[in-house]
Amino acid sequence: MKWTNHLSIISLLALTTVFQACGPEETSETSPDRILGRWELSNATRNGRPTESLTDLYFEFFLDGKMTTNIGGATENASYALLDNEIRQSDSQFDVTYEIQDLTDSVMVLATELRGYSFRFRLAKALQEE
Repeated sequence: MKWTNHLSIISLLALTTVFQACGPEETSETSPDRILGRWELSNATRNGRPTESLTDLYFEFFLDGKMTTNIGGATENASYALLDNEIRQSDSQFDVTYEIQDLTDSVMVLATELRGYSFRFRLAKALQEE
């Protein structure tokens, strides 16, 4: 009787493991096409406090690994690489890594550190002109 109980428990555990392994695979990587387009600032924080100094901030990402932003104050072109949940900006006034904290079809939240300050940007996807 004990052997049957042990065998039942082992079978149940094995089946549970198999079903969990066959479930949908979760990935932490962000698909490049999800960030393409123009993203405009909704709100920003600097060291956890709201800041108004970046009111007109935007990022625009293109398929060829190029981007345009005005994070340095003036509009400039840069390159970017998307690795896991990070956007790495290079070939610009600032070489910056942005952590993608949230990403939907209409909202992207980025966090980074610039000049010793922690920033968090909540961006809205700009509507495409037709």
